[in-house]
Amino acid sequence: MKYVWPLLFFTLIWTKLGQTTDQTVSYDHVYALEIDLPVAGHITIETTAENQIQIQTSPVYPKSQTDEGESNPPTVEVDSPPLVINRLEDIVQLSLPVEGQPARLDLQIQTPPDLSIRINATDGDIRLRGIRGNLDLYSRRGDIELRQTTGRYKVALDEGRISGQILLNGGQNKFVTKLGSVSIEVLDYLAAETKIEAPNGNIALDLPDGFEAVFEVWKGEQLTQSFVSGEGERLILLRTGEGGKVKLSGVSFSTNATRNSRPRSEDLPSAFDPWRPGLGLKFNPAPVIDFNRVHGLVLGGQTTLYQERIPQRQYLLSLSLSPIRLINQGLSSQSLDYQAGIKQTWQQGEQSASSLTAGLTVYRLTDIISSVGQTVFQEPLGASIWGTANLDYYHRIGGQVWLKQQVYSALAIDLTLTDEQQNNLFKYTDWSLLAKNRLKRGNQRIRAGNLQSAKLSLSLDSRPEKLTRSRLFRDLQMPSPEPTVGWLGKLSVELARQSVIEIEESLRVSEFHLQLTRYNRFGKNHAFNIRGHAGMLTGADYLPQRLFYLGGFSLRGFAPREFIGDRLLLFNLEYVYLHPTGILGAIFSDSGCAWYQADQVLPRFGLSLGLGAGFSTPEGQLRFEVTMPQTGSSNGRQPHFVLRLGQAF
Repeated sequence: MKYVWPLLFFTLIWTKLGQTTDQTVSYDHVYALEIDLPVAGHITIETTAENQIQIQTSPVYPKSQTDEGESNPPTVEVDSPPLVINRLEDIVQLSLPVEGQPARLDLQIQTPPDLSIRINATDGDIRLRGIRGNLDLYSRRGDIELRQTTGRYKVALDEGRISGQILLNGGQNKFVTKLGSVSIEVLDYLAAETKIEAPNGNIALDLPDGFEAVFEVWKGEQLTQSFVSGEGERLILLRTGEGGKVKLSGVSFSTNATRNSRPRSEDLPSAFDPWRPGLGLKFNPAPVIDFNRVHGLVLGGQTTLYQERIPQRQYLLSLSLSPIRLINQGLSSQSLDYQAGIKQTWQQGEQSASSLTAGLTVYRLTDIISSVGQTVFQEPLGASIWGTANLDYYHRIGGQVWLKQQVYSALAIDLTLTDEQQNNLFKYTDWSLLAKNRLKRGNQRIRAGNLQSAKLSLSLDSRPEKLTRSRLFRDLQMPSPEPTVGWLGKLSVELARQSVIEIEESLRVSEFHLQLTRYNRFGKNHAFNIRGHAGMLTGADYLPQRLFYLGGFSLRGFAPREFIGDRLLLFNLEYVYLHPTGILGAIFSDSGCAWYQADQVLPRFGLSLGLGAGFSTPEGQLRFEVTMPQTGSSNGRQPHFVLRLGQAF
């Protein structure tokens, strides 16, 4: 009996000091996990095959709450676990209540692998294994360990060591420990922009043989070593303090004398290696291959370039021409399209996603008339095969200056000033792979003249994986090719003055335009997406290039320009199933109308239903769609077939 009471007392105290609880959260519709831990504790996250997130907590309460002085210490009955779980749409948030916080709380979490994670911890180790998603991790003190994780990384420590075996997945990555060392092994050949900083420690980076990238080694604020591995373009920056050491293994480098040799610290070339052309200029050339039904095939090339010491300042040069116009008209400035530009970005804080970008472009280019839910990237496939005429084109010659403030990763504000001449374009060919002898619809005329405008836009993109395409040296938000979650939208206000040569006067035009898309993912392979468009124009009655047009890609099942006006409403619904092999199926419905405010009759409303099938590619979806109008159309209620690259929204 003499051991019974001490054992009972220890059991009661342990029950009161530490209690393990388990909770589960359904993984359906979840794409992100956010953890705020204001007390000490370790966080361990591992993957599981179960379709749920399992959370195990081990709290330790302060001794002042245990009432050890009582002769019969009571047990602590916890009505709810010491963890608050909130579900904010597609995000699961873990936090502690304001009152009754434990002195320490360890978390052990099991989850399916596809999950973006944000952790804000105070004192304790963070261990992640097998996660595939963006990782935003911060701890004031402790070690961070990553094992076989894949994604984009933002890892920061005030005091502690960062280690891991990781796979990169594009984007910009950052690993920073203010007081500690970094040791990372990259498991695959995919390179991405990466910055590793240990101002009071050492850096060890192990890469697979054949890994291609641009490497820079900094000691404090001084660039001490720089070299290129293979044909790499992505920058890997390693920065230590004045007394820090950098160990880099598994790569080969290029100099004027030696290639494909493993570098030693004494062999690393200087920042201005004579092997590099242009005394430190970095070129990123790419071909231009396009097709539009006005010019036919368009060929050319473009490049962006920057100084390696100033990568945040970039330049653009692009030239393209139509071989058919070249044969028919000869080489002249009228047959040549070009773009040239410069932009500078200022990052606002090393730990911040906020940035400011200023840019200037001059151009002579072919653009589409109207852009209601349409982009120039959607036309080439159908136009080159069947000669379809969903879009019309005009010529723009002039320039733009812009200022863009990236408020945070999902929100941006930009101001664009434009001064350009707008001219008509005529068809130079009716060529297409099929239906070669069929006469195609002519290109719509515009009212030529000069445009000066100021446009203010607010852009929203909260998707975890953002897809953009470059145009006029700027990033355009593109639809997600795979099921995702988040918002994609743009609100713009434009004030313009446009001279019209034909009527010899200037018109003042204002445009208000709202586009908002909601992406909803169910499980891993199902998506239900919704898009809404609304627009209003004033003073644009005599300017065909300014009006709203619906049909074709935007209101599927109807003729390309069946609805025209200075007012716009458009709604799109779509369910998509994407098989793990990349094959997809879709059910969709489009509805909307465009009308003139001056009309005294109710606008005609278009409604269509459709089915689609195809497969997903990194650049978008290749889809075959059949659409049936549910209201009267110019073609009657006949099914409409289309093959195109890129989904509607």
